[in-house]
Order: sequence, then structure tokens, then C-alpha cells
Amino acid sequence: MSGSSKGHPILQLVISATDGADNDRLQTALAEIAIQDPSVRIKMRPQERLFILQGRAKSDLQSVYDRLRDVYHLAVNVGLLDVLFLETIGKRAEAEGKYIRQTGGVGNYGHCKLRVEPRAFLLLL
Repeated sequence: MSGSSKGHPILQLVISATDGADNDRLQTALAEIAIQDPSVRIKMRPQERLFILQGRAKSDLQSVYDRLRDVYHLAVNVGLLDVLFLETIGKRAEAEGKYIRQTGGVGNYGHCKLRVEPRAFLLLL
């Protein structure tokens, strides 16, 4: 049960039905939303009765929550918002560049050396 969206989702939110009896209704509602809203992907973890909403913006996920509450009249438990996609430096790299321009009298010169490397730990915002 997943809608296709432009690009990869970068945010994830886990939800579940507040009342276990509403689990089937929640699954049906999310299936309808996935068809209607391609900006959100919806995955299921049936053994845990959890649903994972993935999107590119917090507003996409908020809109699904609002629809569940206002249109489908479902109460859901909402987990913490997680970052799915985070780019980072994978290995050490070095580069060097020079800028030299002579325009008559005084010239322009610049020299830059750059080294980047991964940190020992990852800081998530």
C-alpha cells in the first residue's frame, strides 16, 4: 500500500489506531489516502499493527493526520517524526584550486586547499 511521490521521502512518522478495533478502518483509510495523495508513501507492519507514513515535508504527513482525524474520524497514536534520508561525508577527500588572473597591472590570485572527512559520530537535528 504505497503511493508514488516525486523524489525519495526524507521524513517518517509511525502511527497506530488508538482503539485496536479501529485498526481495519485505519488500514482502509490509509489505502484510500495513498491512492489520492502521491506525495506520501504508506507502509504497513501488520504484526505490530503499525503504519509508517513517509513524505518529503512535514506538511505532507500533517495533512494525512488531519484527514484521518477530520474526514475518517479516527483517533491515532502518533510517534516521533524521524529523518529517513541524511547525506553525509562518507570518506576523507582533499582538493586544491588556484585562481590566477592578470589584467594589465595588478593581478588577482587565490589559492585554496580543502579537506573533508567523516566525523566520529552523527548529530541528528
